[in-house]
Amino acid sequence: MSIRTLAVATLVLAGTLSAADKKLLSLVMPDVKVLGGVNVRGAAATPLGRYVLTAMMQRSRQLQQASTDFGLDAHSFRELLVASNSAPRYDAGIALARGSFHPPAIISKAVESGAVTETYKDVTLVTDAKHALGLAFLGSNVLITGDLASVKTAIDQASAPWSMPASLSSRIAQLSAADDAWVVSTVSASNLFPPSAARAGAGRGVSAQNVLRNVQRVSGGVKFGKLATVNALAQADTPETAQLLANTLKLMVNLLQAQAKQLAPESAQSLVVDPEGNILNLSFHLTDPEFRKMYQMVAGSQGRGAAPNAAK
Repeated sequence: MSIRTLAVATLVLAGTLSAADKKLLSLVMPDVKVLGGVNVRGAAATPLGRYVLTAMMQRSRQLQQASTDFGLDAHSFRELLVASNSAPRYDAGIALARGSFHPPAIISKAVESGAVTETYKDVTLVTDAKHALGLAFLGSNVLITGDLASVKTAIDQASAPWSMPASLSSRIAQLSAADDAWVVSTVSASNLFPPSAARAGAGRGVSAQNVLRNVQRVSGGVKFGKLATVNALAQADTPETAQLLANTLKLMVNLLQAQAKQLAPESAQSLVVDPEGNILNLSFHLTDPEFRKMYQMVAGSQGRGAAPNAAK
């Protein structure tokens, strides 16, 4: 069976989903390692969607500081992309948004709060007092914010876009058109997760780190409803490794379900694992509490305080 591709971050427009905004994608740094997207207008459609969007906003240093110092309002966003070239440091990189903005008012409020402005290639660039965070608008409907160097790179690319590899752009198009939230990586899966996630399962003799270290790339999406349905694709180094990963994933799910009943029976039984050569397709669904716990683990949020209190 053919599965769409791996998970975590675009949320449904009311009605029909559309592919990721090509203008925003053209502004991503060429050496991107992790790229995720959210169709923000659909986030309010489900409790899980609201949870993921809230978590992204709270965990992104760029978005948090832009909201606090520059007066950004997430309700103005229609689509959001986050990109990092320094995984698993997800607070680095940039956030790109399409929406309805009033740049003069936002810039004025930022200056009142202590920000400074400069002109960079005919674009007004807003920076914090330490010149660490940057914010800029391309017209009135595209926002760029993040570390200053990345924001300047994005402005450079607005007039001279880089050519994204066909395999990457094709995967993003598939994911963003089919799922509510999506993420892609261009590096080994073992480089993507913080230590807390990598050690998950170690006490039961199976760790995520062992599963992921031979996975060269991952990509996928999640569909929100009463359950969260995850569809994933992992590229292993060899067909033998893909089969080993399939067997390990099945074992991990069985352990989670059997020991301490960490998975509901219907969730454990939903796992579909389909190795095809060195490609491993998988899908599964999770209940609302299960998905939130998985999201927190993957995001490395244990020990960082409470999870976001999104609307139920």
